[in-house]
Amino acid sequence: MRHHSELQNMGNEKPFSHQPVSLHSKTVTVWCGFTASFIVGPFFFEDIGPVTCTVNGILNETLMRNHLIPALQQRECVGSTDFMQDGAPPHIANPAKRLTEQAFRI
Repeated sequence: MRHHSELQNMGNEKPFSHQPVSLHSKTVTVWCGFTASFIVGPFFFEDIGPVTCTVNGILNETLMRNHLIPALQQRECVGSTDFMQDGAPPHIANPAKRLTEQAFRI
């Protein structure tokens, strides 16, 4: 156990090294879907290169049209899939909503 005066002196010493820490962590936006039988994805939302972006209705529709629906069609299970998502703005944007209704017969 250190004596109180030793601890006081340690506080006055300069550190031998330091580790810079970024104020903002690097992030990425990823989506995946799952059923009892398989996982669809992951799909990464990126603007240009590995930079995260905000998911909007257009990106959500693009994901569904180019990746999700073809993956389900490949497994021949579009008609038997219950597609669920929350009411977030990208999910209820008109193009994404129409595609969801059309593909999953909602």
